[in-house]
Amino acid sequence: MIAELPGQFLLAPDRAIREPGWRQRPVGSWQLSHGDSLPVVRVDDAQGSALGLFLGWPVSAEGARRAEACRAPAGADRSRDALEDFLYSHGGRWVFVEGASDPARVYLDALGSLALVYEREGPCVASTLGLLGAPPGFGRGPRDAGDPGFPRPNQFFPPEWTADPALARLLPNHCLDLASRRARRHWPREPLVRGRDAETETAVDEIAARLRATLGGFAAEGPIQLSLTAGRDSRVLLAASRDCLEAVHCFTFDDPRETGPVDVEVARTLSARHGLRHRVAPVAPADAALEREYLARIGHAGHPGKSRDLLGAARAHLPLDRPWLAGFGGEVGRAFYWRGRDAAGPPLAAAELARRLGLPPSEAFCAALDRWLRDLPEGDRLSQLDFAYLELRMGMWAGPHLYGAAFQCTATPFSHRGIVASMLRLPADYRRREGLARDLIRRGWPELLGHPFQRVEGLGGLARWLRDRQLAPRARKWRERIFPGKAHEAH
Repeated sequence: MIAELPGQFLLAPDRAIREPGWRQRPVGSWQLSHGDSLPVVRVDDAQGSALGLFLGWPVSAEGARRAEACRAPAGADRSRDALEDFLYSHGGRWVFVEGASDPARVYLDALGSLALVYEREGPCVASTLGLLGAPPGFGRGPRDAGDPGFPRPNQFFPPEWTADPALARLLPNHCLDLASRRARRHWPREPLVRGRDAETETAVDEIAARLRATLGGFAAEGPIQLSLTAGRDSRVLLAASRDCLEAVHCFTFDDPRETGPVDVEVARTLSARHGLRHRVAPVAPADAALEREYLARIGHAGHPGKSRDLLGAARAHLPLDRPWLAGFGGEVGRAFYWRGRDAAGPPLAAAELARRLGLPPSEAFCAALDRWLRDLPEGDRLSQLDFAYLELRMGMWAGPHLYGAAFQCTATPFSHRGIVASMLRLPADYRRREGLARDLIRRGWPELLGHPFQRVEGLGGLARWLRDRQLAPRARKWRERIFPGKAHEAH
């Protein structure tokens, strides 16, 4: 079981993992166990005393990958705001454990991309359920999920839930107090106000600079890998990597069940025209063993559909020792969950939010969503939907799924507090027309705009469009009414 969880971690006062491929490190009276491929970086205060540990791959504001130790500025040892400002000046994929003599709090990166779970009635923290003793064989989640088919592709648990009722998941923008075993929101400190059109240029410049810094920080250590598709986010990362292109290797998952030929065709055209190093990774169907391994790696946090590409195709066709920098999080800037009349709509109710997220609107799910809605910072309906994407889709879905990838290092350059804050403050109309991706590409590599983005084409494209907008369950019900008795495979 533990052998299937490389690059993960366990923080506990009374247990450690002593198996091949794992290391142990004392943190006061606690023990940190972590996979060989997960770096640990000591953080000291201005006087050289230990403040805590970064786990993972933090990248400084200057674009430097943190190695064995770094120093926080003066005041970080006395002011919680100063410490958090220092932490969130870092991009990359990380968890921070505060406290040297004994752990006090645990923080996630801006998107929660190095996800973690914790015991509701105990002190232990880990990357996934299996390290906290959850029995194998999970897969459909708690029995009151409200839908016998849960989880379907792209579905996730409601706030804080996991497949084990005794364990909870920490959300982005929250830290975990280890003494009380309670999670609390620490960001935003004040309401986020959408800016005016005149401020957009400055915000886009800041986002572009931070993306370049994070990509450059990884590229300075050796070759990196970018997945290249017909979509916007992969093109944004390619444009931001132009200054370090000598270290960039692109690849495209070829999965006809998901995208048809469009991703491969566009990626090959882009690569040929701009001299990119590119390879295609064919995706084969996953067998039961691969799906079981994938579910174990992600802590049974969702559907095993991505085992075909992130685990199976990556192992078969890609070098796993090169970091994969993924485009997760770019949709924060694209109004992903907004609909036409939301700007004038009332605050969201839990049942409506469940439907918008594509989750079963069961009583238990709605109760969890209602608690999350009441804890949100002040804001309108659009702001609620933004935080739903940021904290629920990213924190409850994308973060856990990154553990399923076969690469020794996986990170997303969009995971930076400054990027997230700038995206959330962009004017509403600008975000609706998806202006951010085009402007970021125009700044970094304008010639990349000469190629089309993915479009909805034919019935396969319509199915993907429905799925991406969480309408697939409704469409499936209508299809089953029209064609009763037919089996329809869910991808």
